[in-house]
Amino acid sequence: PRLSPRSMSNSATTTDQERWTNLKTLEQTEAKRGPLDRLNRRIVSSVLEKYLPPRRGKAQLLEIGAGVGQLRQWLPLALHSHVTHTELSEIYVDEFRKRHPDASVARASAYSLPCADASQTAVLGLCVFDVLSDWALARDELLRVLMPGGIFVHFLDSAAAVLERMFQEIVSRGRLPLPNFVADEMLRQRIDSSQRNRLPATGRLDELAIVDRARFDRLLNLLIEADHPLGTLLVPYAKAFSPERFDARAAARAFMVLNSDTRRLAEMNQALLALYLTVCDDSYGKTGQYQETGSLDVETAASWEYFKQSLESHFSPEHGFDCELSEIVVAREVVPRDNDTPPGCKFVSRSIGKSMLRGEVPAEPFGRFVQSLGTSREDSRLDVPAIYDSIDDQHILLESGMFVFVARKRPPVASITK
Repeated sequence: PRLSPRSMSNSATTTDQERWTNLKTLEQTEAKRGPLDRLNRRIVSSVLEKYLPPRRGKAQLLEIGAGVGQLRQWLPLALHSHVTHTELSEIYVDEFRKRHPDASVARASAYSLPCADASQTAVLGLCVFDVLSDWALARDELLRVLMPGGIFVHFLDSAAAVLERMFQEIVSRGRLPLPNFVADEMLRQRIDSSQRNRLPATGRLDELAIVDRARFDRLLNLLIEADHPLGTLLVPYAKAFSPERFDARAAARAFMVLNSDTRRLAEMNQALLALYLTVCDDSYGKTGQYQETGSLDVETAASWEYFKQSLESHFSPEHGFDCELSEIVVAREVVPRDNDTPPGCKFVSRSIGKSMLRGEVPAEPFGRFVQSLGTSREDSRLDVPAIYDSIDDQHILLESGMFVFVARKRPPVASITK
């Protein structure tokens, strides 16, 4: 059976209070976000311009799970004086005030917000619902504080917490989540058509390739016995998902670190593809040492779709909301090539924590172009194909993708019927 998004609100690997108590955790996340700041600021600003209710001069905005102020850095300056930032962690609240002394900050849980009923124009969050353990309780609190017609806007640019829940479920089913080597377009271009035809179907943003754990372990044992270099590369990764001592949080972190390192990810994908094609070779299984391993069936999955389905089910009309946007929004710009970009790569996409490299620029984005929101931002022109002409040996096209969810509080029934 495929993974069920219902488990997003029924199980949690850590409590909300335990998860974020170390500033180093957020500082590491900030460092990964750094190269994408300009792009993410454009996405956030364009979404808010499109969906905030009219008369923003009088708007009252509330942020939940504010951390130390990452979302504030991406908000338009005109909105800064209208936002109250809330955060449960005392450590983070203190750090937030040091970094943003002019901001309004309150220590509060997303389950009990310091606001009057129907007082807020909008509630904002960056990577918040993915770490909450009780989605229904948090949703009902948002419903209480939002005015009719007010919006809830959630941005997701990292799927680490979503992956925790997915990994917990995958491992409990006796399966192993691998980086999705099937979707590595640069590798696909290096193999012949007959090999490509053997690869399983995959979505462009599926970051997981899920295999049977027992069969994969048997293959690893063969590699180790043969002293094959692939074993040295793959064994440490597989050990992180050992069912006996499985730590979903540590596994998700390791996976995200791997995905943010383009060179290491390329090496891992190449190793996995080589192993898969060996298993699929016509001669595989005919010799004695391979007879007991079996085939390596692969199921691909995307954490953002898992998260998307759960948000849509929780913020539905029956719960008092209408969903207005639930998809990946992307922005692009040409940037100087760095030393970690493999030779021949012209396009790097970092979408919800997943890195994708291409030898050519895809005609279609891995999501919805930010300028398609129809906002008035001048820098939306940066996304048009004309900028591709400036890509040379010293530059690449960088794309950032964020999953954006917008739900609007429905007016009272009496108002609808009038």
